[in-house]
Amino acid sequence: MKKVLIGIGVLVVIAAVVITLVVGNLGSIIKKGVETVGPKILQADVKLDKVDISLSSGSGELSGFRIGNPAGFKTDYAFDMDRVKIELDPQSVTTDTIHIKEILIESPKIIYEGSLGQSNLNKLQANAAAFAGKSKQDTSSESGKPGKTVVIDLLKIAGGEASLSMNLLQGRKVTVPLPVIELKNIGKNKGTDFAGVLKIVLAEINKALVPAIQSKLTGLGLSSGLQEGAGRVQQEAEKNLDKLKGIFGK
Repeated sequence: MKKVLIGIGVLVVIAAVVITLVVGNLGSIIKKGVETVGPKILQADVKLDKVDISLSSGSGELSGFRIGNPAGFKTDYAFDMDRVKIELDPQSVTTDTIHIKEILIESPKIIYEGSLGQSNLNKLQANAAAFAGKSKQDTSSESGKPGKTVVIDLLKIAGGEASLSMNLLQGRKVTVPLPVIELKNIGKNKGTDFAGVLKIVLAEINKALVPAIQSKLTGLGLSSGLQEGAGRVQQEAEKNLDKLKGIFGK
């Protein structure tokens, strides 16, 4: 019995050391994961300058988070986020499901390049969708192993602004505010991976920006020929978003 207790004690100590090492390096793990997996999902450059996560609380910030453009687009970036607040369960990092309590993206800068329905944001969304579909097929095969899933209690984007880079503006600098976006219980029912999260978030951003852009162009007297197309884009965005919410249990 004594040997059994000693063995259990050793296992507990080893487990504690492993968890401490993993959780203690949360910042580097997250940074490496974002910069390694992000480009594969989005087919665009993804950079993250710094991650500062508290070992005890799981609260922290991501600084200098930038998502570049997919091939074929020329502006400097698609998303530039100076500050992203995050609160997660640090112990969940060592499990199959990472539990993120809250993500708050404050004042992101967006460049919307292209036209309604054929923009850099639409392409990023399509890339994320293609990756998620492929990863689902891989993990459902006989040799496939399920990867980590994620559950996000609340994801909020506030104070965002999109700069428009569209041919019909003829070089004029035009910006539109991004409406506040709140997504709750992402992946709670059926689980999802990070590609699935990106699909949902990008679909929501596209859905929110289309009417804002249309309204701005109308105010500038540039709405001719756009209303019907924008309506189709909006309907398609809403339909796709409803499908995603059903699939990933949002």
